Amino acid sequence: MLKYNTSEGEIIISILAVEDFIKKVARSFREVKDVSPTISLRGNDGLSISLKIKIWSGVQNLPVALEEIQKEIRCQIQDMLGIEHIYGITVIIAKDSFVQRNTPARQRSISSKQIQQEEVESTAATYNDLDNDYNA
Repeated sequence: MLKYNTSEGEIIISILAVEDFIKKVARSFREVKDVSPTISLRGNDGLSISLKIKIWSGVQNLPVALEEIQKEIRCQIQDMLGIEHIYGITVIIAKDSFVQRNTPARQRSISSKQIQQEEVESTAATYNDLDNDYNA
């Protein structure tokens, strides 16, 4: 868990909430079929991220596409979750990571920078659930 102290009290963000948030951000790119994030804590307020990603076949210039995903994840985590200390985002493309697409592509492309409002609201609900679990 990531812990922050504020003038109003303590803020705790669970690793599972961060992983869920990362999945939503990464899956908002039409090139990403699936992602499995692993978070490593670095102190009380920092983390390192490792992503195992499955990509739809046909992605052009894979290193550039993955760098855009890394940047978006970093930006969203810093902006939405307030986690400033991200020490690295490692992307792993392993065997069987390229998947043939049988359905139409989602609307978002690599150049898009905004996640869907419903995803933000869903993540906010996750934090409310965490708060309820913590206070129970």
